[in-house]
Amino acid sequence: MKKYVAAMLAVLLAFAGMVLPVRLFAARIEGTSDAASLDEALNYPGDTLHFTSDGDYPWVVDGERAKSSNQGVDGFYDGESGTMVYCVSEVKTTVVAQEGDYISFDVSVSSEEYDKFSFYIDGQRVERWCGDVQGEGFCSELTAGEHELSWQYAKDSVVSGGEDTAWLDNVHVGAPIGVEGVELTSNVSVPACRKVQLEWTVLPLTAGNKNVSFSSDNTNVATVDEKGFVRGINEGTTKVTICTEDGGFTAECEVTVTAAQLPVQLFGVLAAESLYYGSGAGYYRQPCTWITFDDAEPESSVIELGEFFDDENEGIPIGAAEYYDGNVYGFTGYGASPEEFFCISFEDLQDGSMNPEYYGKYGPEGSMILDMAYNYANQTMYYIAINKSTRETSLNTVDIYTGESKFIADITNDDENATSSYYSIAISTEGVGYVLLTGMDDINYGEAMLCEIDLETAHVIRNIGLTGKANYQQQSMTYDHNTGKIYWAQWLMPYEPDNTLRCIDPETGASEY
Repeated sequence: MKKYVAAMLAVLLAFAGMVLPVRLFAARIEGTSDAASLDEALNYPGDTLHFTSDGDYPWVVDGERAKSSNQGVDGFYDGESGTMVYCVSEVKTTVVAQEGDYISFDVSVSSEEYDKFSFYIDGQRVERWCGDVQGEGFCSELTAGEHELSWQYAKDSVVSGGEDTAWLDNVHVGAPIGVEGVELTSNVSVPACRKVQLEWTVLPLTAGNKNVSFSSDNTNVATVDEKGFVRGINEGTTKVTICTEDGGFTAECEVTVTAAQLPVQLFGVLAAESLYYGSGAGYYRQPCTWITFDDAEPESSVIELGEFFDDENEGIPIGAAEYYDGNVYGFTGYGASPEEFFCISFEDLQDGSMNPEYYGKYGPEGSMILDMAYNYANQTMYYIAINKSTRETSLNTVDIYTGESKFIADITNDDENATSSYYSIAISTEGVGYVLLTGMDDINYGEAMLCEIDLETAHVIRNIGLTGKANYQQQSMTYDHNTGKIYWAQWLMPYEPDNTLRCIDPETGASEY
């Protein structure tokens, strides 16, 4: 066994119970793990921490590491108390840290997005993981003194996913573990005027100092910044080198720069604010900012259309908006009925003016307007809206000169598995309509699907393909008429601060970051 010597030298520490931050779901399984074996599985070689795992779902040894044991058992919602009763599998230890000590460990998780593996120090959550996490290292400095360290895999009442398990290994408390090497992407290709993110791993995963630096052999071909983004400058090849601060370990990546791909200025992607709900237990998305930006530098917004203000200086959020012929058209009052149609010149936006022209016309009563797209083939503005009672998504048009809306039909699909809502729309130069079917966990196909829609009947002509990524509720797409690409402002989850900009292939539905 990898920690035989360490086990022989073990000095057991006294352990005091801790108050769990969640309620436990009681349903007993038979058998528990031998404490010494659990110590051997969890300790970093040579370390002597003592671990305990009580309760209904104790951690168990899994080869040379340990894992949670509450697979397939969900928690439940307690209607009487109004709280979620989580099913928890927990392992913990008590340590006495010296000045300058660190806590480090390896973690792997295979779960759905709402079942979380969390790490706590003295009852305060420090980090958590979910989804597909394979061998990620964690390292953080501890304050001097006694600490209770706890790892919990907590399951809610909805569904399970993946192997429904968390794994833990190489737990270390003490001086930071030294770096032993570094791995780097061996080769990448990037067009001139574009950038690509390098991927690297400082070894071991639990190393204390993971700081690295980068350099390019030929900055006339490609440059690299401190975050590992390689930018193509001119066609050719060069090498990028990574160097660890601890130990000076290096690795190289061959970079090939291809023909230039000029940046695309995007109009009409809806951004979202992150709002806490309840007592800070999570996030709620309030999309209210329509932006335009350079797709090569999406982090640097060019124009933001945020809230308008009424006569009493009350903020009016933006529900959806679309650019056409020098103007931005849209609907205010996100999530509220009625939602009023407006127009504002793009030039005024550039000058900082926030004085839209209101038409006195509104979207469909009882519906939330989600996304808009202009059809250059027939000079018509389209939008989709979801009925807040029936949850049906409808296709509509709006006259940009009068503000009058026209209902076409609720979106239909012959696919019996496509039962949920559509949350975004884009239209090609030739007038081909695209909508994005919601998908996550057990909803529809578990990830977003790009569909082609008949703009005259609102019927889905074909399910083009899965995007490879989940989506939830409000999304936004925009079609680039120069490259033929669909840009997707993806909102991954309702209660996590995760937004990404992705590019969708209209032929296959596949998306890339």
